[in-house]
Amino acid sequence: MLASIDLEQIEASTRRVRSALSDRRTSADREAAQRAGQLTSTFETYASRWPDPNRGTGIASAGEYLAILDALETAGLAQVRDAFLNAVNRWSGDDVNAVRSAMETAVDEITTRIGAINQILSGIPFGHPNAPNGTANDHLLIRTRRFEPDTVSKFRKRLTELSAPVVTEDAVHAARRFEAYQRLNGDLQSSERALLLDVRRHIHITAERVTPDGTVVAQFDTLGGKSGGETQELIAFIVGSALRYRLGGELTHGPAFAPVLLDEAFIKADALFADERSTPGSDSVFSSWSPPPLTSTKPSSLTFHAPSSSTRPTPAEA
Repeated sequence: MLASIDLEQIEASTRRVRSALSDRRTSADREAAQRAGQLTSTFETYASRWPDPNRGTGIASAGEYLAILDALETAGLAQVRDAFLNAVNRWSGDDVNAVRSAMETAVDEITTRIGAINQILSGIPFGHPNAPNGTANDHLLIRTRRFEPDTVSKFRKRLTELSAPVVTEDAVHAARRFEAYQRLNGDLQSSERALLLDVRRHIHITAERVTPDGTVVAQFDTLGGKSGGETQELIAFIVGSALRYRLGGELTHGPAFAPVLLDEAFIKADALFADERSTPGSDSVFSSWSPPPLTSTKPSSLTFHAPSSSTRPTPAEA
């Protein structure tokens, strides 16, 4: 005997099934719309980077983008991406940092060399023993300070930022750093390359005349306004000390050097200065060389006649 059928129970069950199916369909439609929005956003991003007027960005174009993805996976895009990230990270740690470090080292080396030259200058009077006003015991002192135009300061700041050790696996961040490297490389290929890399242009040098007690009595920032003799005396002291440092002497372990010939030396200097600088045994930056330098100057070029100078006429003047 068949059990009696409860129509009300059947209708209640039907309503529950319909409600459950409606909820599931609503949830499925919501998820589908969300996934469609995500795909559309991805397609739009791809199209903005690699535009193609014949390719849409809606769900209807999903087949085209799937074909592109298959082609990229076949070509090994993931491996290329990893290689790109490794290259960006390597540039930060190696290439850019090497440039920054080399520039800093070059500046330090210049400062060190000038310090050695100052040590030589400190033992050489900048003035003749008979000079008036007690200046016979003065000496020269070279001072340096960093001097960087705005362009150089910005370049060095970018070097510091890009040389920081950064390991990134974010392709977007790596792309931004790559663009920064491109701008940096563009600067190095521009007409300002020499200004950016030549650290000698980043240092301002002045010479000071200092008394034995350390008082600065004169400062030489430029040669403008100086007479020919004053200019020659100043240059002679600095160049002579630099050569003495570079070619060997008491402050270096380098080799001694052969006699040095100075062509047309001291032609604008006064007699006392020229005689003092060219006389062996005198206390000067040149005469203290071993062996002393040989000066070669035509008598017609001299603006003085030093009492102890020995001149020999040239064949044309004999």
